[in-house]
Amino acid sequence: MSVKSEREKCAKVRKIEKRPANATINRELALLKHLFSLAIKWDYVDSNPVKGVKFLKENMKERILTPDEIQTLLEEANDNLRPIIMTALCTGMRMGEILSLKWSNVNLRSGFIQVEHSKNGKMRKIPISSALTETLKNVNKGNGEYVFMNRGKPIKSMQEAWENALKRGGIKNCRFHDLRHTFATYALFNGADLVSIRDILGHSDIRMTARYAHSSEELKRRAVESLVPLLKQPQKKAEYSQIIHTLGDLEKNMLVSN
Repeated sequence: MSVKSEREKCAKVRKIEKRPANATINRELALLKHLFSLAIKWDYVDSNPVKGVKFLKENMKERILTPDEIQTLLEEANDNLRPIIMTALCTGMRMGEILSLKWSNVNLRSGFIQVEHSKNGKMRKIPISSALTETLKNVNKGNGEYVFMNRGKPIKSMQEAWENALKRGGIKNCRFHDLRHTFATYALFNGADLVSIRDILGHSDIRMTARYAHSSEELKRRAVESLVPLLKQPQKKAEYSQIIHTLGDLEKNMLVSN
């Protein structure tokens, strides 16, 4: 019997009514794979019994905050949480990357954040927007090396503050990770290319970036409506040629980068 099947039946054995989600089983399976890989590296075992086990299919949850929801969330967040939310919305950084961010990795003069504790282990540089610059300037540095601190200690968790802000703002079905989705979607809609978004998010494969670049119904509608002026008004042949040429260059760059 497979590891996945055993895990699915585990809930029944323990008399738990709700079956674990596929995402939960996948995270546990990923942890097992990593543990066995380390065990092989340290000569504790000779093989990885779960190496060939495939992950279960996960249902992608599209949750992009609307502009109104973003403003409400920022208004309802407490003083410690608000700059953290701004950082996520302006950079697409993960929660762990934000909470482990040190002032030594923030250069407001050159306008870059250097992410060291990345999920894939690779460092990356993220440009700091004007909005985020103002936010970080107002963060009290104190004597700590970490950017986000509370009472002189680095913030380890903000789940309670996050849930309280959502509750006060009436925002439902929203995870902190959805701020990463929101960043990618709005950046893409406002003209950023997938290659740049991939580098900012720290993905090794541009296909992963495309999964994050979800669109809300309103953004989709605005996207299709954006072509209306082009189709209604006669354009010069030279202008059409320039548009086609530009799109061709973008496509080539994406293929080369991928």
